[in-house]
Amino acid sequence: MHRLGVEATQLTELKRIYRCHHLNIKGIYSHLSVSDNLAPDDIKATNEQIAKYDQTIDWLQSHQFRTGRKHIQASYGVLNYPHLQYDYVRTGIALFGVLSTNDEVLSNVELKPILTIKARVAMVKKVQPGEFVSYGRCYAAEQMLKTAVVTIGYADGLPRNFKNGHVLIQAQKAPIIGRICMDQLIVDVSNIANIQANDIATIIGTDGAEEITAEDVAEKCSTITNELLSRLGSRLERVYKKER
Repeated sequence: MHRLGVEATQLTELKRIYRCHHLNIKGIYSHLSVSDNLAPDDIKATNEQIAKYDQTIDWLQSHQFRTGRKHIQASYGVLNYPHLQYDYVRTGIALFGVLSTNDEVLSNVELKPILTIKARVAMVKKVQPGEFVSYGRCYAAEQMLKTAVVTIGYADGLPRNFKNGHVLIQAQKAPIIGRICMDQLIVDVSNIANIQANDIATIIGTDGAEEITAEDVAEKCSTITNELLSRLGSRLERVYKKER
């Protein structure tokens, strides 16, 4: 990664660290940079990383240094390299029950999403043909539209570049139109009857037989679920439910 830490080739520096009298070293770890990709070159690179890590530990132990607890696997390290036997694993995005993107993984672990995002419809209104919706005049109504304003926006962590997405209202898909605003987004609800203010809109989660996954939303925002979920704002009310 060339981010933090000491390179595996810097054995003199490692020895100096372990000989510091005022350090009480409890463990040694590394981080796999491409364990989420199953392309042959990436698998090869990951296995080389693991080998360097193991060789470094062996060298330290051969010099009578106590390495302490060992860990190298994050979520994809667990899912794609489950055979590794270290002391800890650092599951991150998998704790949300999702993957970073719509990936294939080697393990057959069934991940169950634990998070949903919902908001309320603030207003339902008509938009005339030729009128523009939201900022930038980038969406023009080609015919009479019934729209709903939903009370969530980029100040809550929903990326502004969320394009070609939809929300679920009354178990039906409602396409997002126009740009995401700071506190609101606008959806086309022309095909949803009896919609009214205070109806619930599902941004991530299930409604009836329909589902929007975090991976799907992240893909439409050209990012990964790790970024999408970690940027969710403090304005969003958290409701915790215990599964029965």
